[in-house]
Order: sequence, then C-alpha cells, then structure tokens
Amino acid sequence: MFFPATIPNPNPIKPLITHEIIIKTKDALNIAKKSLPWPLNGQVISRFGKEYNQQLKTWIFRDGIKIAAFAGTPVKAVEGGKVIFAGAFRSYGQVVIVDHGHGFFTIYGFLRDIKTYVGQVVKAGDIIGTCGYDTQGTAMGQGKSALYFEVRSGTQALDPLIYLKGN
Repeated sequence: MFFPATIPNPNPIKPLITHEIIIKTKDALNIAKKSLPWPLNGQVISRFGKEYNQQLKTWIFRDGIKIAAFAGTPVKAVEGGKVIFAGAFRSYGQVVIVDHGHGFFTIYGFLRDIKTYVGQVVKAGDIIGTCGYDTQGTAMGQGKSALYFEVRSGTQALDPLIYLKGN
C-alpha cells in the first residue's frame, strides 16, 4: 500500500530486536546455546565477525573462528549428521561439511587429513579429520597449525562461540 509522505503509516514495520533474532536462530537450529562440544582442544586465535586486518589495512568479516592446535590433532564432529562435502575448497584447504538436518551445518577447514567421505553418517565425537595449517595468506595465524570452524543455519553464518560449550 502506498502512503504519501504527509500521512503517517498506520502500520509501521517495527525493527527486530537482537534477542528475537537469536531466539529464532536457536529454534531453527533446535540446539541450545553452549551445548556443542569443541571439535578439538585449542585456543581461539581468530573470532567470528568483523576484524581489522593489519596486513591489508582493511576490515574483513569472518564467517567462522580459527582454533590453534597441534598439527595432526584429531578433529571431531560436534553433532551427528551426514557428510555432504569432503575435499579441497578455496583458501580453506581440505574441508569437511556436515549437514545436521533442519538447515544446520558445520564446516571444518585447514584439515591435514580427511578421515570421512561424502555420504557417511557421523555421530557427535566421530573423528572426521586432523588439524592442518592455516592456508589463508593474509590471515592471523597464517602458516601455523589451526582449525577453521563454522556453524551455519542455511546460508547464514552464526558465531560458533555462542553454541560451543564454555570458552
């Protein structure tokens, strides 16, 4: 419906509040905050979201986190599901993507070895690969052993630290 500028809109659209978005995301994923096990033990060296890159002198947006760990450390599925991708992917090196159903996916990158295959059904805790090296040439930790980890609801990247148990 068209409303001229001089007549106020009787049904204005109210902006969404942040906590409403989080609740909808949680319901869509059907997982509670701080409920998923870590894919490996390590220290977060790069966080989700906006980050200033000194080398490029610009802001970048990360869709996941980087976790420093020793190369060869087993990487485990954080939830049961079906492997839908296992192989090389862009600047993320060897990658595994697990579809957990209902639009919930996890992505594991910088893997040295892949220990699963497309179509395999995995359980939480199953080893899907081993930690490799950061392959992103301009990123913090480049060349160091690390795991790249994402949580997605459909095509939307979500902050993994919201869903992983304790920091």
